This record gives sequence, structure tokens and C-alpha cells, in this order.
Amino acid sequence: MLGNAHVDALVCQRGLASVLHRNGKLQEAEVAYKRAYTGFKTRLGLKHSKTLAALEGLAAVLKEAGKSEDAELLYQKLTTVLASVYGESSPETLSAVGHHASVLRDQERLEEAEELYRFVLQGLVQHYGEEDMLSISCQNKLAAVLQQERKFAESAELFRRTVKSLVKQLGLEHPETRKAMLGLAMVLKEDCPVEAAALIRLLQPARPSSSRAQSKAPRRPNSFTGGQGDLKLDMSADFRRHVTA
Repeated sequence: MLGNAHVDALVCQRGLASVLHRNGKLQEAEVAYKRAYTGFKTRLGLKHSKTLAALEGLAAVLKEAGKSEDAELLYQKLTTVLASVYGESSPETLSAVGHHASVLRDQERLEEAEELYRFVLQGLVQHYGEEDMLSISCQNKLAAVLQQERKFAESAELFRRTVKSLVKQLGLEHPETRKAMLGLAMVLKEDCPVEAAALIRLLQPARPSSSRAQSKAPRRPNSFTGGQGDLKLDMSADFRRHVTA
């Protein structure tokens, strides 16, 4: 018999926790992750990769279950340990800090979340460059926090960079690109309503038209320069300059 304290059994326990988490059984996943984490910590020590993986899984389950205060404490612990093992600016530590920032955002502690997202973004850019998907994703999250803080100018600039990068890497029709475009539109709706309206028009699904109407209609231009009336001019003169240049 291996026994529950045996490392192989604990690996199975952590695997079970992961499956339960993916299936939305958060209460059972929490129990399984706690058992795995406690066992790994006892057998292998707090700084072992298996222990840290179980701790990260437990924190994620608690966050999803709405236990944000408990999740925050675990992400703080995880960050401290990862920083001591890999360094404060390592990719492993940056990942934990990013999750911590997400918890703070959920708690509407926006200034603290902003500070952490800035730290993570700086580290990711140093490691991978501005066009890496991890950097782009973090930039998008920072832009959203800035929007919530009503720091619209900087938020719009970051959303523009995000959209530009996502269009290059994923294409205009990708869900992540469209989400970033919607975020930009929401930031622009007060100060640049025409550009915001053009963006929202792009995000709306095309309406089916009759064959007769189709025969008379000119060929539809590409999505970034298309539109109707004044919106077409704004798209080519403003939005396209910022996003597709």
C-alpha cells in the first residue's frame, strides 16, 4: 500500500483536484487540493515544485469560488516562495503576481491591482517582448483597470496597442481581438464618440440582405476601412491610423 502520504498518491490527488476544478466542482476540488498541498509540503517541503503547483491550484479554486480573501493570502504566500526560489522578476513569480492582481481587481482595490499589473507587464516585456501574448494579455488587463479608475487617456492608449498587436497575431475576427476593441470603444465613447461608434459598428454582426440588394450593393470593403457615411471617414482617418499602422 502506498498510503495517502506517498508522493505518487499525492500526485493522483492533485490530478483529481484538477479534474474536479475543470468540471466546476469547486468544493470538492478545494478539499482535494488542500490534501495534496498539505501532503506535498510535509513530504517535499514548501519550495518544491509539486507543493507550489498544488498551492497555486488551491488559490485558483478559492478565487473562482468567491473566497477572495483566502485566495489573496495564498497568492501572497505563493509569490513570496516563488520569489525566493526563482527571483522576484522570474516568469513563475510574475504569473503569481498577476493572479494576485486579478484578486485585488475583483475586490475593487484598483490602485493596488494597477501597481501589480504594471510590475508584471514590465517583467513580461523584459522577458518576452511587447508582442508576446503574455505581455499583450497583461497590457489588456492593465488597460481595463485604468478604465475602471477613469484614467481614460492611458487606458485608451493601452487598448489601442493591444488591439493593434492582436490584429497582427490573431486577426480581426478573433474573440480576444473583438473584446479588446469593445474595451477601447467603451473608453472612447465620451471623448471620441464618432470613433467609438465606428468601433461598435464593426463589432456588430452583418445583417443578411436580399439577393436583389446584394446585386446593387458595392463590394464590401475590408473591415477596418469599411463603414457607412461619416463613420467610414473616421475609421480610415483616425482608428485605422492608430490600430493598423
